[in-house]
Amino acid sequence: MVNDQWTNDHNDQRPRWNTGSWPVGSSFIVHCALIILSFLVRLAPLGRYVTPDEPAWVYRSVRFHDALIARDWASVPSTGHPGVTTMWLGAAGVAARRLLDPAGSDAHLDWIRRLAWLAPENGEAFRHLAFFLTPGRVAVALTTTLGLLLVYILASRAFDCRVALLAAGLLAFDPFPVGHSGLLHTDALLATFGLLALLSAFNGLQDGCQALWWVLSGLFAGLALLTKLPAFILLPFLFLLLLASRLLPSAPRPSRSLLYGSLLILSAAATLFAFYPALWANPVGVLQTVTSFAGRHVEMAQRPIFFLGRTTYNPGPAFYPAVLLVRLSPVVLAGLVLVLIRLRRLPADRRFALLALLAFALLFGATMTLGAKKHDRYLLPALPPLALAAALSHYPITQSPNHPIPQPSRRLTSPLIPLLLQLALLLPFTAHPLTYANPLLGGPSVGARLISLDWGEGMGAAARWLNRLPEADRLTVAAVNVPSFASLFVGRTLPLNDATATLADYLIPASPRPPASPLLRVAHTATLPLLPHAVVYTNTAPLEQAGYLAAHAGPGDLILLDTDAPLLHRYDGPGEIASVAHLPDEAALAVWLAERVPDESSLWTVHLPGASPITAAHLRRQVEAVAVPATTATAASATITQHATSNEQPATSNQQRAFLALFGGQLALVDGVISEAAAWPDPLAVTLRWRALAGPSTDYRAVVTLRGPEGHVWSTADQPVLNGVFFPTSAWMPGEWADAAYVLPLPPSIPPGRYAAEVALYDGATGAGLG
Repeated sequence: MVNDQWTNDHNDQRPRWNTGSWPVGSSFIVHCALIILSFLVRLAPLGRYVTPDEPAWVYRSVRFHDALIARDWASVPSTGHPGVTTMWLGAAGVAARRLLDPAGSDAHLDWIRRLAWLAPENGEAFRHLAFFLTPGRVAVALTTTLGLLLVYILASRAFDCRVALLAAGLLAFDPFPVGHSGLLHTDALLATFGLLALLSAFNGLQDGCQALWWVLSGLFAGLALLTKLPAFILLPFLFLLLLASRLLPSAPRPSRSLLYGSLLILSAAATLFAFYPALWANPVGVLQTVTSFAGRHVEMAQRPIFFLGRTTYNPGPAFYPAVLLVRLSPVVLAGLVLVLIRLRRLPADRRFALLALLAFALLFGATMTLGAKKHDRYLLPALPPLALAAALSHYPITQSPNHPIPQPSRRLTSPLIPLLLQLALLLPFTAHPLTYANPLLGGPSVGARLISLDWGEGMGAAARWLNRLPEADRLTVAAVNVPSFASLFVGRTLPLNDATATLADYLIPASPRPPASPLLRVAHTATLPLLPHAVVYTNTAPLEQAGYLAAHAGPGDLILLDTDAPLLHRYDGPGEIASVAHLPDEAALAVWLAERVPDESSLWTVHLPGASPITAAHLRRQVEAVAVPATTATAASATITQHATSNEQPATSNQQRAFLALFGGQLALVDGVISEAAAWPDPLAVTLRWRALAGPSTDYRAVVTLRGPEGHVWSTADQPVLNGVFFPTSAWMPGEWADAAYVLPLPPSIPPGRYAAEVALYDGATGAGLG
């Protein structure tokens, strides 16, 4: 008789466990050691890098935490992922952080709660959110590690202890799953719950307590659905599994199959409703959010990805097969090859389980291929079933007279050998597991030519290097990936573009290739396993500007910048250097300048492309009121003008308007700058400066209208009034001010002429205008 745990004899109705040469006790001890080690390797990347999406999950978790504390279910974040399990774990991390550091947590939470939303260019926000990231990551690592323990328990019953140990071990040390299992994100949780749902279903196909197993499978399927939308594949697949099990000797009766399917659905539905408080308040709204999110991902790719040496929005159907080849462990691959070779000699029930696992992985990959948006991590839930299928290669095969099993071969089936190989494969990538690529393909050097092997690791390494520099907290860095870099950098972070490049001490572009600008010099190359992942460039423009001023400005000269720039601390010449970017209006600038204009020395102005156009205009007008331009030069994109002072005094504050308009005693429109000329298809740019006269009690929105001479409205721009870190006006302090840019698209039919830009302010909640 075949030794098959899904087949019962007449004397013992309990399912048989085939533990092979591994005693249950020894296997459990080995697995406990494996679990502890797997948890530690998932914590190894802590503090080394932050993926671009994780700060957003911290932000959602903070809002989730606050809604739970207030029992305000309508305020629970509703996202399309939906990411509920991730937010639960992130909220647990926030709560743990508050217990460990109440004062620090409250300070960061107070700042975060004032955000209107989390913008990807808001570097200051990511520094506050990073405070809560580590406990959230630990919570995910603990959950996925406990998932491995459940994998061992469920696989021991469904197969045997040797298969269970090998499956759990392969997943514990597989670099790609390990890398995601320590992130505050969705993919590793989806993969964990999906595998547990499948294993519970396999146990439900055995005799004995089948109903409870299908309830458990529905629970895990519900948790998977709460984690990420692709889990919708699970429920129909589990139904198909239940129907296909009619081919097995231990298959349930048709009436029982209907009962088990109903229990599966009810359990999943109950899990969804129990753990997603937003469903309690607004189930229709949640459903609309999820469906619209799914539609966008199927129809449109939000951002391009790297594939086969180029960046593209449509990598095509070859993308996920390539991802599988790059990310799959050779140990798992060898196990899959071996189990397919032995397929016909496996017991029928094991053959059924193997084919089901392979079918799920194939179905999941095919479904992901249908979506326009693609990423290598989207394939992650297909890898655990493949690891379990590979582990079945160590299940005792059916012995026949024509194919006897020699004893040495049985000894070679020890799970320790592949586990040690898998661990050895992980060790070089322990600190940065997502940089792993299959060594059979040539490792990272070849894998990086096929898909991207960096998801924030390079930015993290660059930030840690810059943090070690003297006075790193005074540095400004322009980075292409602000969320990953700013979360770890102690200084100021700007999004990298043409304007901000002139304001930064260092630049970190997207590609480690040499830049075209001669003003950039390599300062550091962040090399992670075998590959350069980021290059930090020194911006030499401030040095060139400082050199020009040191050679031309004399003692007693006053050098004025219209923005805060590295030149302020790079210049060490004889003159005095200062920025006027902190002054809110032209009247304040006039008073400030009157106290500092040199009597006999020169006055210098330095205009940088990244300066506020309003500040630049204020400085130009006030300097020209007291001095005459003498010479003008361009030094590394900066316009440097020397002025000869006159006997006239600058206009005082009571001779200058402090504002253009007042709105209800709440906000003042200080000034505005509009493009002198614009023509379709280019938009019209308008910059306004707002200042809080008192502490505004509500969140205001501003409407800028482009009106023609005949009164016709040609374009409008409507957006909230926010400060530089995206606080709405209700979070502004008295006297606080900020510039806001408005972009008005021009219609093709707009005729040439002079147009007026009108500004109105209204309450964002009620729509009431503010006069």
